[in-house]
Amino acid sequence: MKNIQLNFRKHTIEITKAFEKKASTFNSSEYKELVKARKDYPDYRVVVVAGAKSRPDNYKGLTYEFMKKYMEAKQDNEGLERLKQIRVMKNNKLSLDKTPSFLETRKWFLEKYPELQVKSNKASA
Repeated sequence: MKNIQLNFRKHTIEITKAFEKKASTFNSSEYKELVKARKDYPDYRVVVVAGAKSRPDNYKGLTYEFMKKYMEAKQDNEGLERLKQIRVMKNNKLSLDKTPSFLETRKWFLEKYPELQVKSNKASA
């Protein structure tokens, strides 16, 4: 029953919209799975839950190479030196220093160059 989630606190059988559509066909495997779940939990009600929404990547083109070119255009030697150190640490498997992840590097870059941040309509929490 991987397509069905049981919520014991709410006493519900949770299914997705796609599963509901397949289960609406009589005698399909999804139909049989839902019937079995309802038989096993007769007091539970069936609820269709929304699937996880994917968020667009607002920084899709923001790569190490883009950051390097941007800092070269700005003539920011300090920023270029930081990127160079990160690349050296990533290539050096014996380095004891904690290598910053790409997301940490991106965060630093966007703090340094706030003009590149994507403006959001939502208020920050």
